[in-house]
Amino acid sequence: METLELPSFVTYAIPAFFLLILVELLFQWITGKKLYNFSDSITDLSTGVLNRLFTLFYLGLTVAIYSFFYERFRLVEWNLDSTASLWTSAVVGFIAFDFFYYWAHRMSHEMNFLWAGHVVHHQSEEFNL
Repeated sequence: METLELPSFVTYAIPAFFLLILVELLFQWITGKKLYNFSDSITDLSTGVLNRLFTLFYLGLTVAIYSFFYERFRLVEWNLDSTASLWTSAVVGFIAFDFFYYWAHRMSHEMNFLWAGHVVHHQSEEFNL
């Protein structure tokens, strides 16, 4: 079966992030308003870089686990040769991913041991790029 390679949208968005950071800094310089907390910005950038590095390491494990369960326990065999099946699986996959992402994110707010790792995401006093 041929695999469909999708781009990493975050990787493509990184240049846009830096461009928007420059726009914010330029706006701050022109207006004289202090928008940036330098230590927050360094923390945010460091967290983002570490997140991307961590993603590289666990992606292989994630694919292996999903492949294991797909090969042994799949409920449906999708024929991705037809456009209708491809769109159906994309829509079902998107809805399932969003559903599970919502509940995983919500649990990270509700359960202390998950909150300990998620709190970094909420630590800043300001919202900036």
